[in-house]
Amino acid sequence: MKFNNSTTANTKIYSNDMLLFNETNNSELVYFTSFTEEPCFDIITEDTIEHHMTIKEKGHTEFITSRALLNPTVSWTTDDKISRQSLRVQLGMFTDIASEKTDYQDVTFVDVGSYLSQSYEGFQTPKGVTTIEIKMRVCNKINTCSESNLTQIFHVESPVRNELVSTSELRNSNVSCLLVHMNGIPFQADSGILFHQWSLCLDEACKRQISSWKLLNITGSTFEVNICIAPETSLKTNTYGCIRAFSTAGNEMTSCAKTNVSNTNTDRTIFDFELTSNAWKHVLEIKHSSNVGEQYEILQNNELDFANGKSAVVGVMLYADQRNLTWYLVTTSTLPPSGDCDKSSQCQNSLTTGNGYATFDITHLMQNIRYYICAFADESIVEREYSTEHLSSIQECSDGFVVDREPPSAGNVLIENTNGFVANLRSIKIYWKGFADNVHSSMMGYDRDIDYYMLAIGHRRGQDDIMHFRNVGHVHSVNEDIQAVLNGASFFVTVKAVDFAGHETKVSSDEVLVDTTPPFVGDIHIQSNLYSPRYFSSHILSVRLSNFMDHESGIDFFEVCIGTYVNLCDTVESKQESVDVIEIAMENALRDGSTYFINVKAFNRAGLPSRTVSRSLSFDSSPPELGFVFDGTRKDATDIDFQNTSTEIHIHWKGFNDPHSGMAYYEVGLGTRPFVDNVESIINVGLREDFKWLDNFQHGTRYYATVNACNNAGLCQKRTSNGIVIDPSPPIQGLVSIGSGSKHHRYVANRGSVTVQWVGFQDPESGLDHFDICIGDSPSNCKYLPYKHCQLRNSIVLTGLSLPENINLFVTVRAFNKAKIFTNQTSDYFRIDTTAPVIFERPQIRHDMSGVSSNNGQWERSLLKLKWKFEDKQSPIVSHILTLKTHHDGHTPVEYLHVGNIDKLTISLHENDLLNNGDKYFVTVTGCNLADLCTEAISENITVDSSPPHVGGFKPPLNWNTFKKNGGEMLSNVTLTWYGFIDPESEIESYFITLSRTYSGNELSNETIVVTASNQHSEMNTSITLVETIKPDDIVIISIWAMNKIGLNSSVSRTSVLALSGSSRHGNISTGRLELVKHSCDVHFCNSDCTCAVFGKPCTMKKDNITCNSMNVSEIANELPTLRVVAGLTETHEGTTASSNCLSGNWNIISGNESAFERYEWSAGLTNQPIGEGSDVYGLTNVGVNTQITFNTSSLLHGTRYYCTVSSYNILGLHTTGNSDGFMIDIDIPIQGTVFNTRSFSNRHFQSSTTEFEISWYGFTDHLSGIRSYEVAYVEASETKQDLFSLYFDENAKSDSIHLNISECDMDIGHVLDVVKVRQIGPSTIRVVPFILDRESGIRKWSLGIGTTENGYQLQTFQNKFHGSDGIVSLNASHGTSIFVTVIVENNAGLTSTLKGNTIKIDRTPPDVVEIKAEFRASDLNDTIFARWSANDEESGIAYCSCGLGNVGGQSDIIPMQVSDSIEGCKLVAIENKSEVFVNVVCVNGMELETFASTKVNVIRHVPTTDDAIVNVVPLNEYSPTLRDCDETTCTQSNQNKLCLEWTGFQDVRYISGYEYRILVGNFSERKWSPCKRHTFTEVNIRMQENVIYTAEVRAINRIGHSAEVSKDIRSLPNGPGLTGQPVKTVFSNSTLFLDWQSVFEHTEFELRYDVMIGSQSGYTDLLELQNTGSLQYTVPVPTSTIVSPVITELHITINAIGLTGFQTRYGFVYRY
Repeated sequence: MKFNNSTTANTKIYSNDMLLFNETNNSELVYFTSFTEEPCFDIITEDTIEHHMTIKEKGHTEFITSRALLNPTVSWTTDDKISRQSLRVQLGMFTDIASEKTDYQDVTFVDVGSYLSQSYEGFQTPKGVTTIEIKMRVCNKINTCSESNLTQIFHVESPVRNELVSTSELRNSNVSCLLVHMNGIPFQADSGILFHQWSLCLDEACKRQISSWKLLNITGSTFEVNICIAPETSLKTNTYGCIRAFSTAGNEMTSCAKTNVSNTNTDRTIFDFELTSNAWKHVLEIKHSSNVGEQYEILQNNELDFANGKSAVVGVMLYADQRNLTWYLVTTSTLPPSGDCDKSSQCQNSLTTGNGYATFDITHLMQNIRYYICAFADESIVEREYSTEHLSSIQECSDGFVVDREPPSAGNVLIENTNGFVANLRSIKIYWKGFADNVHSSMMGYDRDIDYYMLAIGHRRGQDDIMHFRNVGHVHSVNEDIQAVLNGASFFVTVKAVDFAGHETKVSSDEVLVDTTPPFVGDIHIQSNLYSPRYFSSHILSVRLSNFMDHESGIDFFEVCIGTYVNLCDTVESKQESVDVIEIAMENALRDGSTYFINVKAFNRAGLPSRTVSRSLSFDSSPPELGFVFDGTRKDATDIDFQNTSTEIHIHWKGFNDPHSGMAYYEVGLGTRPFVDNVESIINVGLREDFKWLDNFQHGTRYYATVNACNNAGLCQKRTSNGIVIDPSPPIQGLVSIGSGSKHHRYVANRGSVTVQWVGFQDPESGLDHFDICIGDSPSNCKYLPYKHCQLRNSIVLTGLSLPENINLFVTVRAFNKAKIFTNQTSDYFRIDTTAPVIFERPQIRHDMSGVSSNNGQWERSLLKLKWKFEDKQSPIVSHILTLKTHHDGHTPVEYLHVGNIDKLTISLHENDLLNNGDKYFVTVTGCNLADLCTEAISENITVDSSPPHVGGFKPPLNWNTFKKNGGEMLSNVTLTWYGFIDPESEIESYFITLSRTYSGNELSNETIVVTASNQHSEMNTSITLVETIKPDDIVIISIWAMNKIGLNSSVSRTSVLALSGSSRHGNISTGRLELVKHSCDVHFCNSDCTCAVFGKPCTMKKDNITCNSMNVSEIANELPTLRVVAGLTETHEGTTASSNCLSGNWNIISGNESAFERYEWSAGLTNQPIGEGSDVYGLTNVGVNTQITFNTSSLLHGTRYYCTVSSYNILGLHTTGNSDGFMIDIDIPIQGTVFNTRSFSNRHFQSSTTEFEISWYGFTDHLSGIRSYEVAYVEASETKQDLFSLYFDENAKSDSIHLNISECDMDIGHVLDVVKVRQIGPSTIRVVPFILDRESGIRKWSLGIGTTENGYQLQTFQNKFHGSDGIVSLNASHGTSIFVTVIVENNAGLTSTLKGNTIKIDRTPPDVVEIKAEFRASDLNDTIFARWSANDEESGIAYCSCGLGNVGGQSDIIPMQVSDSIEGCKLVAIENKSEVFVNVVCVNGMELETFASTKVNVIRHVPTTDDAIVNVVPLNEYSPTLRDCDETTCTQSNQNKLCLEWTGFQDVRYISGYEYRILVGNFSERKWSPCKRHTFTEVNIRMQENVIYTAEVRAINRIGHSAEVSKDIRSLPNGPGLTGQPVKTVFSNSTLFLDWQSVFEHTEFELRYDVMIGSQSGYTDLLELQNTGSLQYTVPVPTSTIVSPVITELHITINAIGLTGFQTRYGFVYRY
């Protein structure tokens, strides 16, 4: 019957196992109530879209059963202002509230968490209680809880009450059904009855059902039902009608009544029985009766339905032995047609009997076919002694039977368990399924194939020592109470499935262990912090759970969460973990300084939990607050940076603080760089705050102390000191000078102040701290100024002084280094000079222009000639500054020209810097002495004009007249007017006029007439009296030119005039005009000069043809005057000139007639010359033309640079001056510097190279003459005076470091003593520890690289680690990842070594422990248990294993757990009076994950010992045994029918009562254990197969029944080796015969031996008799004759191959020559 509830129009749910109904209008919500343990339902839908449906079990919240396990779920809310994470919920269980049996104070509340909805599992219903109340309360972090006012009450329901079923009877049987009638009173329950069911059963408990349970609808206070069952159902008289009911709370009750089968007429009824059944024997006694009465139940209840096929079947009819009956065995319930069995396919057999029954053999019948036994008899009359009986005909058939020869097929038996363990023994739920029978019982009216099931529980498979087999009917699950089973014990459930033929199949469940106790809680460790377990710093917390144990079932998993209170999970929600090393990611939910708890719930494999919590943990993600590290002791007021001692270094620190977790420890180290510990490795010093190192420390090296401050959360932060330098040496001296320039000033102009500067003071070790300075009249004397502090300045202006004049003064500078050591240096002397130079002669601009009267100008633009004169009585005048200035302050080419101590100077100007025409120039000369006091002098102005005046000419009126002198002589006078002569630069000084009748003469004017220019008008006129008289029409040539004030003349302007007659007065006096002749004037020279041509051009129209003719100078030499031409304007010839702009010259006639020359023409050139300067030590000294000079003097001063000045003068007085680069007077040695043993200007304690070394240096200084060269010596440290070699560097060396290669050296570099150890310390954390050592220079640092392949660095590239530190690294690697570690180690000499760590695999799983076996061994001293197992962990390996001994598995209460000597086994001393014990093994891998295993050991005391026992097999061979018959383990014989065994060596501390033997083939016994009494020899008749290994075992049994055995293997080889058919290979040569028979015999796995016989005749061995050889070849010499054969013509050769058992195979042949 199926139930249907529609949830949608197209979706339906069907089930035979439950009731389905809706309580609301929600079609998607369906409730069910199940009446089977494992209900099933079908959902059928035609919808094509996604459809949601909710199916819930319908329960009753008020009533529970007495076996219920309450799992309450609580839901709650909080105010928005209250964080739910600060609260937690607790539940408590109160019992029998009405009677107040439970005191409130006695109730233990349990935490269920802080979630808004939370379930709790674990409230078991106590026995005997009637009411249970679950109360909830809310608690805060400080354990203040609310009142328990939120409750839920449950009533424990009493058993279901019912009245027995009143009647059950079979009524009105017809063809369609059998009607069963039942009536009675319905069941009642406190929670109400959900439903009733009915069934027909074969027993009163309804264990054997005829029909399955069907739903029965009962509505009234009584019930009466009629049930139709299939007509083929074979009802027995012991048939029961049963009703059962289920309450809402879950209780169940069943009531049955025997069915009254009213038809008891046995007449003409055929019954089927098995021939061998007891019921048949009883039927034989009553078969002759016509009315059996109460015996009918025997017939009805034992009548055969299913035949097991082992016995014949009997068909019987009561009271039918009065006549013959023909019996048929047919497959239909009808007789064969015409009664002929042979003609009917349904008839299997027929026979005729007269005893009322027939027996049929059914061995040939098929299964799963219903067979009937039918009987036929005609009518007959039976004559009896007193009566005659008429018997009617018979045509009847039995109700049939089915042949079933096979038992049911096996199913599965399951025990509801958790990982193979059960915890609640009060209700063990057992299931079975899958049992099936090959015969369909429905043919006999049964609705199932299995008749019933039998259930038993035992400690061993198939046993029933806990609960005997009992019939449980046809159910498929039961709940059993097995509280008698001990905790830790194991049990099996065995189910027998019995079919209707009586065949049974027995199936046992898997072994299940009992564990009713929760686990033992262990310890919670934080692996993130190795120093203090109470603090952690990472948001990923590594937790290790140790010592959690459960001796019975072991730990299955953990539930771990983190909260701010015990059992509160408000920080990290609970998560299930299967390993005991867990990484918990807490993201950003943590706050520094807050307290947290790790809540752990450990579940054993039986599902029982135990709860524990860690100690309070504080989170601290911040490292300590940094303090300060000071060099020096605490007595020092401040940090010191330098110290004198080199044997110890003190440090102290303060200010480090951690407000959250507190300080845990400090680590200190010393190095040559900040945060480096390459001098003293970092060490842990606890919580002290000062430390001292003792060693010989390097001078000049700065040492840095590093303090690593670590808090209790494992976070550290480093601070380093600013360093301290070991410096016992004073600073390097520098150079002190006076003045602010780059040179020392020997004279200072101010008595009240002086400028001092110093350079070159150095201290390479500690550096300079400050300078002090003083002034005195001798070195290091401070008479005039005591020492004055100057900090670190390198110059100072000292003021407020009163220094004396004209005495030598000295400045002393004292330089202090930071180690407070000083050095002195004194300056060269200096003097005070407060007076400036005096002008002795003002500057003048000289211009040597002969014949020029002007002193205030010059025409030369490229040349200045100056002279001046200064004097100074105290300090020498050393320099002059010249500046040329103009009247309008314009640019001049000479500005601030510095010259030496000279008093005249000629300056030649470049063509681009010529003086400007028209400008007025003056010179300023400043003369300075050595005290830098100067005096200025200024010259007069001069005007520069290098251009002649512009040319003018005559203009009317030009008049002439004659007059008479007082002497009566007639003279002419001319009045001339001219214009156009201009000179804008220097104006016109004078005009020059000549009158002549010729072109170049002046005979009329007798001389050149000079007219002074007024420069006021543009025209000028004058009257000139001629020396001759002019007459009318005379032509007079008038010449005029102008000279400017510089002395330059303009060009000559010539004009021809014609004297025109004018009026005459007084007779001879004439006047007239002079008319300009403008054309047709005369040409005067062959070069066409004339007065009327264009100015500067020759005449183009010539009236006269005048040609120029060359003269032969030699012919007229005596007729011409001698002319002298010189360059310059003086009479002395100037071969050179300083001017770049002007060239001058003059000439004169030194002999001859001057009138011989008509005129002159000239040309000139130009050159330059530089200037020079003077000296303050030796004045200018004329040395002629010498090119060297020697000064002999002792007055030169140390530290003073002197210069030589050489001036070269030419004949013009121009000179060039050159200065040397100077020389320094230096009588001191260089200042010592510092030498380093590297090329990088630092020292190192060690070096790696044995073939080269490096040197660098600095600080070697000579401030006066400088360093010219270096010499380097390499010496042994112990022989500092022995030079090994020297090197020389000249002044061109450009480096202060050198690199040298050295050979033939033998030095030991660092070496490594141990390897790198790698270990996993967390799920994703490894620790790398390099066990490295370098005795020579020490380890400086090491670098760590990590990869997943060899030489790979996928997980971490190289990162530096300093010596003394471990490498703890977190990796992102999955389980099983191989980790390869590479370490590069560097010592302090710079040498590196590359090391490989041991390869590990990331391990997050416990090890595998399998194949644990244990053996008990007895002795006269101690009885010992030897345990062996196989432990493996591919990732981290097995660290160790422990073993112990206990009464139950997992509990080592006899011998506590102890670490075993091997990871593969252990030995334990057994305890007396124990029949069985358990060996418990725990193996721990490298990650400290553990696996538990246990095995049971049967304790057998004092078994015989077999140490010396052996079994020998005496081989039975065809031939005599050989030594090869037996080896250490196996014997071989040819006999296949008998074994001969002998043994010896068994011992026992008491007494051996006898021996037994057996023969095995593999694992199967060929001959079971057979006694031999106390004999040590036996013969065994056995049929052995060829070449099969048989094992003969012999055991000795002591008098208490304990035994021990030894064994020997044996096989049978009955035949000898076979022949291959190949011949022997022969080679005859040189009277020898070579034989090779390796291909003659078949080779086997056993070695063959050979006998070789050779004779000259058959049967003889006169040539060779070789026995028992293993060789396959042989060479035999062949003589020409023997004693047997005088002449040998053939050889008779026989080779016997001998097998392992002595069987031989012979091969023979004749060899003929």
